[in-house]
Amino acid sequence: MGPAPLVVDVARFNDHPIVRYSSRNSTSYFLRLPDGRYRSGTGYPRIGTSRLSQLRDGGKPVVGRG
Repeated sequence: MGPAPLVVDVARFNDHPIVRYSSRNSTSYFLRLPDGRYRSGTGYPRIGTSRLSQLRDGGKPVVGRG
């Protein structure tokens, strides 16, 4: 069995474009979400101090880049 082709496309969820990579039975989505800021975890002011822990801990929507 040779290498499987990599398919790159854009999926839309709630009218938001999400980059999707698929190969055989694996699919990955790249959400481009804020990381919370190295070490402090407080988020960056230019994106309203959003961070993934807000989504995980309280279901609060986060603002991604771009």
